[in-house]
Amino acid sequence: MALMCAKVEELAVVQSVFRERFERISDADNPYSQIYRVEGRTGEKRLLLRTAGQMGHMAASALAGSIISAHQPSVMLLVGTAASLDPKKVQLGDVVVPRKAVFRLYDKVSEEGQQDYQVRVNEHASEELFLRNNVLCAELETQLISPRILEAVAGVTFDDVISRLRKGHPESVSLSSEAEVISLRDPKLHLDEDIFSCGMVVDSVSYRNFINRLTAAVSRKSTVIDMETFGFFSAISASSLYGVGSSCSGIAIRGISDYAGRKSQTELLPSDWKSMSMTNAALVAAEVIAQIA
Repeated sequence: MALMCAKVEELAVVQSVFRERFERISDADNPYSQIYRVEGRTGEKRLLLRTAGQMGHMAASALAGSIISAHQPSVMLLVGTAASLDPKKVQLGDVVVPRKAVFRLYDKVSEEGQQDYQVRVNEHASEELFLRNNVLCAELETQLISPRILEAVAGVTFDDVISRLRKGHPESVSLSSEAEVISLRDPKLHLDEDIFSCGMVVDSVSYRNFINRLTAAVSRKSTVIDMETFGFFSAISASSLYGVGSSCSGIAIRGISDYAGRKSQTELLPSDWKSMSMTNAALVAAEVIAQIA
């Protein structure tokens, strides 16, 4: 098995959680790569922890591809943080295990008036059309999560994990979002949501509202957004097509560290939401790994 994070500081949080659950067997105290022993029903399993060292789809895809090529793991986990697109439903400190990853793809320039352009306009009620002589069309592409992995996650009893999820400090009980106040509750685990994965998460309420409208017709459960998940799953999908690591399945576990469009508010709070959300994601990941093993 293999687990990867986008950044070194994210992997450090995972390692701090895993040291209490699994035995580290790698010799070097390497912040970029470590190996753990996981006891399973059929014997000992090895778990590789790696980081891309940077954010984004390309870095996530490159690292996932290299791990699959070199080690051919049966399962890969992407653990990190994400932003909520629906602050009323998915809040700070929550953990989301998405069912699918949705990506906004710009893939073709066509001439206004051409038949293929007219077909796209009729099929996709997209606002992202540059209505000039040359028209850049936006599409949505979706990667589904392995049913085998989702079944394994569904079989995990998370009651104990949820009780141990880190909670916000009392002084962080509410946030202002648009004209409303969001009262924070204890963290929850969401297993029936989708993730919108794009090249950049813009700190803008209007951007968040646009993404919600864009995905409404395709995935009404796209409640979170990040910058790595789609690249991660694309690498796994591509490896299976080319016969390298064809048995590898992937799963993403994302802790909610901010609200898309309200990131500045969460970062100014006394609570360390980034570290807290990573800890929560790592706790869930450890339980999933134990179940898969």
